[in-house]
Amino acid sequence: PTTFRAERAIGRLGTTDFDGRLQLDLGRRTVLDVDFRSDLLDLTPFTGTPAEAGPATVAGSSGPVRRRANPRLIPDTPIPLGWLDRLDGSLAVRASRALVADVALEGLQLAARLKDGRLALDSLEMKASPDGRVTARGSLERGARGAVLQVAASGTRVRLARLNDTPAVRDARPRAEFSMEFAGEGATWRGLVQSLDGRFRLTTGPGS
Repeated sequence: PTTFRAERAIGRLGTTDFDGRLQLDLGRRTVLDVDFRSDLLDLTPFTGTPAEAGPATVAGSSGPVRRRANPRLIPDTPIPLGWLDRLDGSLAVRASRALVADVALEGLQLAARLKDGRLALDSLEMKASPDGRVTARGSLERGARGAVLQVAASGTRVRLARLNDTPAVRDARPRAEFSMEFAGEGATWRGLVQSLDGRFRLTTGPGS
């Protein structure tokens, strides 16, 4: 058989629980479709600290020394794109709560497709506590000069709060609405960011 299908897959990976379906087709081109729900989607194992840079020789020293990458700098390293051509597929996720690094997201919904080397984020929605909403869409594909990225996002009734604000302080922060659209192309992460061009609009007012 070249097709594997699980209509009801239930389990747990670490602190992440999942309940959904998946289908894997190992035909002429691999196709993987995944659709699942989760009460808690923990992505912190995949968002570790920046890796150390390779050894560098300092003049007058007895040998190479190890230098840590500055986490505030965008690395000038190539963007890996080979995986875009290895398979096709789709991903649908609905999570009541998701953890990404030090940020907790609520009401996460994601739908994405990978087809013929183009990754399309059809929709990404999440709750902005207490009653706001953030949505995004975008795409990534290979271009003549490297990765071609397009991103659009918008938010309504989003609190302009700091991550370490207490609930009382957060509730007193003003709400805002924003929209943005950016596009760029580059062979490295730094080159891609430097090429980004687009618009950003922010509208805010007193707290309510």
